[in-house]
Amino acid sequence: VIPEKQTFDDFEISHEFRDIGHKVMLLNAREIYRKEMGAKLLLLAFEDITEQKRLEDLLADSEERYRRLFETANDGIVLLEKDQGKITHANPAFEKMLGYNMQEVVDNKLQNFVVLPDLHDFQTIMQVLNKEGIIKFDDVLVTTKSRQHIDTEIYFVDRAKLVQCNIRDVTERKRQEEALRENEEKFRTIFKSSSDAIFIHDSSGRFLEVNDVACERLGYTRDELLEMTLMDIDTPEAAQIAPEHIRQLHQEGFIFFETAHQRKDGQQFPVEITSRLIDYEGETWILSTVRDITERKRAEERIYYLAYYDELTDLPNRRLFYDRLKQIAARSEVSGNGGVVFRVDITRLRDVNDSLGQQAGDELIRQVARRLADTVYEKDTVARVSGGEFLVLAEGKDAGERAQNLGVRILERIGRELELSGRLVYPVVNIGFTLFPQRGTDPDTLIKQADLALSEAKKSAHRIQEFARQDDWISCQFHLEHDLKHALTNEEFFLCYQTQIDLRTGRIVGLEALLRWEHPQRGIVSPGEFIPVLEQTGLITSVDAWVIHKVCKQLKSWQERGIYITAAVNLSAQELSNDAIIEVVRIALNENKLQAGNLEVEITETNLMENVERTSRILQTFSSWGVRVALDDFGTGYSCLSYLQKLPINTIKIDKEFVDGLPENEDSVTLVQTIIAMAHNMGKKVLAEGVEREEQRYKLCELGCDYGQGFLWSRPQPVENLTLIES
Repeated sequence: VIPEKQTFDDFEISHEFRDIGHKVMLLNAREIYRKEMGAKLLLLAFEDITEQKRLEDLLADSEERYRRLFETANDGIVLLEKDQGKITHANPAFEKMLGYNMQEVVDNKLQNFVVLPDLHDFQTIMQVLNKEGIIKFDDVLVTTKSRQHIDTEIYFVDRAKLVQCNIRDVTERKRQEEALRENEEKFRTIFKSSSDAIFIHDSSGRFLEVNDVACERLGYTRDELLEMTLMDIDTPEAAQIAPEHIRQLHQEGFIFFETAHQRKDGQQFPVEITSRLIDYEGETWILSTVRDITERKRAEERIYYLAYYDELTDLPNRRLFYDRLKQIAARSEVSGNGGVVFRVDITRLRDVNDSLGQQAGDELIRQVARRLADTVYEKDTVARVSGGEFLVLAEGKDAGERAQNLGVRILERIGRELELSGRLVYPVVNIGFTLFPQRGTDPDTLIKQADLALSEAKKSAHRIQEFARQDDWISCQFHLEHDLKHALTNEEFFLCYQTQIDLRTGRIVGLEALLRWEHPQRGIVSPGEFIPVLEQTGLITSVDAWVIHKVCKQLKSWQERGIYITAAVNLSAQELSNDAIIEVVRIALNENKLQAGNLEVEITETNLMENVERTSRILQTFSSWGVRVALDDFGTGYSCLSYLQKLPINTIKIDKEFVDGLPENEDSVTLVQTIIAMAHNMGKKVLAEGVEREEQRYKLCELGCDYGQGFLWSRPQPVENLTLIES
């Protein structure tokens, strides 16, 4: 019997026990009266709730983490009642995604916002969810408050009392996937239909994939190539440098080079390779596009041949002779070996043409060329420069004595009888020669000296004459240089303009400005005589600047009269080696308030190749302004087509030498057609120089040439004689 009692509420205590460690205990205290003891006692009851508290803390942490994830998730999340599917809560991402606020969302059914294509009602979801625990729906279209449609993926997850629904916006991903699919489709189309061979390979050269063209070009089946590497199709020389190309590719991400491949039958052929790094099937591979450039190389060789060799005799022409003379004469000052330059001219060639016909005249030239080549030593150079004129370059010690002996042998061998058109003839030549380094080492000077000596030989009875008037020559050059220094100040220079014509319409599309000099005593001096002196003395820089300003001023004058036309100016090699020309052109355009597109600059192939890097930088600057660029005398220099692809050249001008053979000469037709096709393939226009006959114009039109320039339409005219139509 307990007469009275008092109970205390439960409370928690933590205690570190000696044997069992830290524990959390639930304490229940009760006051009791013990009659037999005659006293009140306190009854304490302890319950170990350590594990329960641990689980409660974990649950609290989990709920806090879930709350943070819920609030900060990128996916839209809503919590749904299990019976009706009403929304009880939505996170900020859901509100942002659909444009609704919380009040508009809560107590609404999910079906009001989302239509699941394969679902009839929310109960169906619950039936599946009870079995699976999670359901995913792809390609679900969700309509926002602003009536926009977004692509989504939706997940339903059973959360005991509620259902969690995650909505992920995959619109951008779908767009990227579609773009990737389209790109892959384009790649597959290009891969299959490309006219070039395409290889996908790794850094060791092992092939992952090849297209049909690669198999056809190399003569292997696809299965055979996939068992091979890039080095297996390289020539031995190309295989040696392949690792360097791979290293460069990984450094720069892109390379472009020329090499050679070898077919299954062992035949080698030149190729042009463009390689870049690509992501393919989740890995980094190398995509190499390989173009067979056999025909292009043949065209380049043909262009080179026609540029440096004479078609009638197969001898070097003046350009190749000039290059060899320049090298040998410069070397002679150091080596001690001298040399001789001969100028040989067939006499009465015109009489042969007139009496026996053109074919007989050509045969006479061929026979003289053969006899000349047979007379000189193997290392000597014989060149045909025009008509019946030849240049001979001989090198060696005792050049003076050798020159006389060789000259006599040339006269003797060429003078032997020859049958032409059933008639016996005895060819006669005159010879002029000069020595180097005694008479100088400049090629232009030496050729001019030989020419002067030839003139003396024609006047004398000896038929062979050495150049001996060195003092007269030096004096002439000195006075010419002196007069040129004052020509600009005295306003003795003037410009002539030659029209450039659209071959199809006959319309004038442009003009080329050409420098002329009227000497106060000598009258008009040939550009071939004074321009080399301008270049040698450095005066050409000032004269070029004068031409540019003069042309821009003239263009402005025409525009004020309503005449809008493009004019071209020629830039010398010295201008292209100096960035100062950029400022000259800029000032000339600005002072005359001209659009850059009204001006065109012309450069020659030879000048271009003297300093490709600097020239390219200057031309890129001009092109960025809108100034047009023309490549003059194409085919007479290096004809390096790879530079044409890289440089901002708008127009390629075919040299008169190639136009002269149209339309009769088949080689000339083939060459011009090749140049036009290649230029058009690179997006460039073509202008033919030196058009003098209607038959040439017609053939150029037939071959697809864009523009023409020549005596057929107009000789270079002073500005006052030009007839331009006002627009």
